[in-house]
Amino acid sequence: MVFDKGIRKTRWSTYDLNYHFVWITKYRKPFLLNEIKTELERIIYSTAKNHEITVLSLCPARPRTFVRLCSSKTLSCIHY
Repeated sequence: MVFDKGIRKTRWSTYDLNYHFVWITKYRKPFLLNEIKTELERIIYSTAKNHEITVLSLCPARPRTFVRLCSSKTLSCIHY
């Protein structure tokens, strides 16, 4: 697999598959506090490791996550 400026290439394909997740509660009340934030980060990183997903960014100040998947994965096949 060849990497060129974030674009991944294999023998048969060229791709750059990224997802941006944003969690927003009703009235934008903060919910990522202490234990919840720590547990959510642990779940995201462990799931990413199990499914060969690259976590590009996990924003601690805001509930946002950027992830990159390989071409053989889809979000529907990833379960916690």
